[in-house]
Amino acid sequence: MKQSLLEKTIHIVEKKGADAVSMRDIAKKAGVSPMATYRHFSCKDELLLEVAAYGFDLLTKAGIDAALSEKTPLKKLESVLFAYYSFGLEHKNLFELMFGPLKKKQSLSMNFQKSAQASFMQFGKYVETFIGKSRLKEQKFEQQFASSVWSYIHGMTILSSNGYLSSQ
Repeated sequence: MKQSLLEKTIHIVEKKGADAVSMRDIAKKAGVSPMATYRHFSCKDELLLEVAAYGFDLLTKAGIDAALSEKTPLKKLESVLFAYYSFGLEHKNLFELMFGPLKKKQSLSMNFQKSAQASFMQFGKYVETFIGKSRLKEQKFEQQFASSVWSYIHGMTILSSNGYLSSQ
């Protein structure tokens, strides 16, 4: 039943956004009583954090799949960046949930924290491979560079998604 509740919620988030989710509607769509949802999720935020964790898992997989088709570190990084950008545009509502104000309630979900961290760590591996072995590596440049590149592509994705930049 928990998986069914998650699937129904993911569908609603993808189509209408997180604000359209209600525990009562999810229960109805899953064919269970509204109280049954609370056996699996203590509140709507907990359910949405699990959906956001699922989003991070999808994003990580998209990056890995994109990088697999490339041979050089630069091409791998470019593919991962494009996969991130494409994911944000194709899954706009899920993307907004993943990075939205709900993240302030991370203490509700270790799964959310693990998924978000794993996504950034995977991204960081492609940055590290791109940078290679250099003096910059010794100066902890990789993490700063990865954060900067992530911020850049995230900003571009948000601006495009909201119509401020052309996504073409």
